[in-house]
Amino acid sequence: MAHAYERGLHELGQGLYAYLQPDGSWGWSNAGLIVDGGHAVLVDTLFDLGLTGTMLQAMRDAVPAAARFDALVNTHSNGDHWFGNQLVPTARIVAIQRCAEEMLDRPPEEMAAMMAAAPSLGACVGLAGFERAATRERFGTASFRSSSCLAVNSVPR
Repeated sequence: MAHAYERGLHELGQGLYAYLQPDGSWGWSNAGLIVDGGHAVLVDTLFDLGLTGTMLQAMRDAVPAAARFDALVNTHSNGDHWFGNQLVPTARIVAIQRCAEEMLDRPPEEMAAMMAAAPSLGACVGLAGFERAATRERFGTASFRSSSCLAVNSVPR
C-alpha cells in the first residue's frame, strides 16, 4: 500500500506508524511509533520542542497508547532525532553506546550557538552568502534554547 509523503502521522498497519516531515532533508527528520495493545514505543523525536510537541499530540489524538511510551529509541545522535526527548513521558531512552556518547557531546546549545554565529560564519569557514542564508532558512525556525534534553539511559549490550 502506497502512502503519500505528507506531513503528519500515517498508519502503516499492524501497530506501525510513521510521522513524516517533508522534505525529509536536514532538520526535517521523520519518527516512528510502534504499538502493541496498550504499549507504545517511540522511535526518535524531532529537532525541537515545538515540532516534537506537534508530533506527540498527533500521535495521542490517533492512538490512545501514545499517551505514555514504554520506551524511546534514538536511532542516532543527529539533533533532529533527539532534541525533543524531554517531551516524551518515559523513563527508558535507548540507543547504542556511541550514539549516547555523541548526544552528550553535541547538545542543543551547540546548535543554538551555531545559529547565533551564522551571519558571520562566512569569514570563519569560507561560507558564501547563499550558504549562510541556507543555514538560516533550514534551521532558523527551530528553537535550540537549552531544552534539558533527556539523554540515553539504557544501552543494549
